[in-house]
Amino acid sequence: MKKNLFLLTLLLCSCSSELMVNRNPKTNVAQDSTMITMDDYITKEINVGDIITNRPVCSQMAEIEGKEKYMLLDMNKMYVFDWQTGMLEDSVDFHNCGKITNLSGFAYRNKDSIMVYNYSTKRMYCVNNDGKIIGEWKIPRSDDSSSEYVAAEAINGTNIICLNGASVVSGPIFGNLQDSPDNKERASLLFSVNETDKKGWMRFPDIYYQANWGGTYMNSVSHCKVDSVSWAYSFPIEHYIHKYSLSFSNGDSIYMGSRYIDEIVETDINFVEMILNYYCPLNANLLCPTSLLPVVGHM
Repeated sequence: MKKNLFLLTLLLCSCSSELMVNRNPKTNVAQDSTMITMDDYITKEINVGDIITNRPVCSQMAEIEGKEKYMLLDMNKMYVFDWQTGMLEDSVDFHNCGKITNLSGFAYRNKDSIMVYNYSTKRMYCVNNDGKIIGEWKIPRSDDSSSEYVAAEAINGTNIICLNGASVVSGPIFGNLQDSPDNKERASLLFSVNETDKKGWMRFPDIYYQANWGGTYMNSVSHCKVDSVSWAYSFPIEHYIHKYSLSFSNGDSIYMGSRYIDEIVETDINFVEMILNYYCPLNANLLCPTSLLPVVGHM
């Protein structure tokens, strides 16, 4: 009887725990609205022809010899188009960087330094315009013995960024960040394109390690370069964007909260249950294959 009462007490205590709330301070929130009109715009056509698939991975604008170029990664090649004419001018073959379906991102620095990321092998390559590998880095992940790791993607909001000889690669975690082994999951890895050792790590904001924020989309990372010596980061559950120096050694926060949202509240739904309900809403217990169950922290 005492044992049952003890268990009941534990259950009641666990059920009554309060959810963490990230309140929006609404500091100097703008009261007016900005509308982008489409009255004046230019349509740009890129002539991809029939050599490019309908599923290119990512693209980038770059300046080469004083002219704007549009670059597109498709399968194992980077195609270079003239921005003014939309015509194909050149291509770089990345077949030395692994299987063609595993390349997820690139960053053009110059003709002798193009960063390419292989998502499957978690390796970053530096190649020249002839496709020759001139540098290679292993990106630490959770199944390594590394003390820290990053689930790098190098796509969309986490494109590879190169700045003053340094490169940053970022990615979200698929799972509850609280459950990552020893809270070693990081948002970004900083490394030098001229050296083999890593230079530094960018942690997720502390609030991510303290509560359950859903485990999927709310764990995403967005970053960009601000100027020649700093970059900016944005996280979905934060009301601020964060500006950091080149080495992540210092930075400050800039309020960018919504005037429509008062607070962001953590979820009380178990991550596994959430994924089961998402993929198998009809009957999670009977219809969902075990192959869909995630291993938190492993990407």
